[in-house]
Amino acid sequence: MKMKKYLTVAVVIASLLSGCNDKWLNEVKPEKGELDPKIITLSEDGITTALVGIHGLIRNYSATGANHVSRGYMFCALGYEFMGNDVISNPSQWWGYEAGYSSIISNKAGYQANHNWRMYYTVINNCNSLIKALNDGPTPYLSDQFRAMAIGECRAVRGWAYFQLARIYSLRYKESKDKPCVPVYTEDDDAQQAAITGMPRKSVEQVYAQMLSDLSDGNIATLITDPPARASNIFRFRQDVAYAWRAIIKLYMENWAGAVEDAQKVAPKYPLMTAQQYASGFNTTNQEVIWAGPFSADQAMGYASLFSMLDTRDGGYKNFYMNADFQKLFSATDIRGQIIVPSVGYCTSVTSSDPSHWAYWTSKKFRAQGGSIFSDGDYIYTRGAEMWLVIAEGKARTGDNAGAADALFTLQSARDPKAVKSVKTGDALIEEILVERRKELVGEVGVEYFDCYRLNRPMNRTGNQPSSVRFTIPQQTDAKGTPLWTLQIPRTEAVSNPAIDDSPESLNPVRPQPTPATFPPAKQ
Repeated sequence: MKMKKYLTVAVVIASLLSGCNDKWLNEVKPEKGELDPKIITLSEDGITTALVGIHGLIRNYSATGANHVSRGYMFCALGYEFMGNDVISNPSQWWGYEAGYSSIISNKAGYQANHNWRMYYTVINNCNSLIKALNDGPTPYLSDQFRAMAIGECRAVRGWAYFQLARIYSLRYKESKDKPCVPVYTEDDDAQQAAITGMPRKSVEQVYAQMLSDLSDGNIATLITDPPARASNIFRFRQDVAYAWRAIIKLYMENWAGAVEDAQKVAPKYPLMTAQQYASGFNTTNQEVIWAGPFSADQAMGYASLFSMLDTRDGGYKNFYMNADFQKLFSATDIRGQIIVPSVGYCTSVTSSDPSHWAYWTSKKFRAQGGSIFSDGDYIYTRGAEMWLVIAEGKARTGDNAGAADALFTLQSARDPKAVKSVKTGDALIEEILVERRKELVGEVGVEYFDCYRLNRPMNRTGNQPSSVRFTIPQQTDAKGTPLWTLQIPRTEAVSNPAIDDSPESLNPVRPQPTPATFPPAKQ
């Protein structure tokens, strides 16, 4: 992807016309075209709105708008939920290709391979353009503090975007440091030279180094602080958001102590939801939410909305069912288990009274505001609970069993009034934490899939999954060394980037299509 050196027209015009406010941009559609960077550096108002536009891309980006499963960060995360085992997709509805690990999503022409690439590089491009404008253009009306904050936020978002790319287009960090990852573009790259010679794929280690540079302590120090700014800037990449995501990145790097250190800076500041809040629909920000994409009524996308997929009550695609094996993990007093309910009497379309059918269990976790998909809801990206889970895992893996159990119980006791603090140690405690991650974060961040990815584990389909998707995805690579956990880099990149060619070695090998298992299938 050729990285232009200017802000996209839609973002710049929004900067010029809208002025400074915290209202979410209705829609930001990247367009071709260039404007002089000097224009946008005239005021803090314009730059603030340009930053809002970048976050609008994270929430709503769609290259065409035609594909209802390729829209913004949360849709990407949801796709990986359906690639796990705990969540079941209606086989005749959206997400069937994701559940089946189909080449239609993963090959060089695949819609998810292309959507993820375009979205995150569009975010990176906009960040680089704004940094370039702030560094090179005249800024007589900007305070040094505001200018540093704007540059810092762009860098932090850029680091976050590179992390999303790295864990989709390359294998896990530990064994793959010298393997190819993705091209890295910064504001310092010469656009004309990059267009002529291209930008090659950097190594996994080099891309992670860029993330950590963008999320350095010095850069984080320039960001908006919390509190009191969180309420009006819940969508912004503030200091706490940066520390939270750096903790997650370090977890993937198996820098356990570093992950704990960063998560501890954030977790105590975001009190966990009450049971009532947890069961209220995950459609509104509250005290536990660190980072979110807020919703306003004029942004409703109807059938294309996130809650159209997740809310099985009214209208929409109603595509969020739960595995019977997952439902069994909860005690009767755990609020997270209480909101997993039989589809009969709750869902308004596809239901089954047969416990072996894939549609027997559904979830009340996600419910659109106002009871209709046409009212949608806030998109919750990052929560305090995940930070407690990072602390628990990091401590357990460094031998601090007591500290890990304490962190884990902080979460467990908030969800289950009869929870008992774990007395497990070592591997058994780590396994309990990994199960707790699934129980807490299901439907939100692709937790089961990405935990298998980062820990080099197979993903086994069990329970009442439909027969067409009952298979096992082995660890990382197959016997021939073919990566099983990566998407191919889009062929469009090979066309536009002279440093990348149209070969399996350059674009990642084609991921083999898994074969459904022969053991007794769930009923269709």
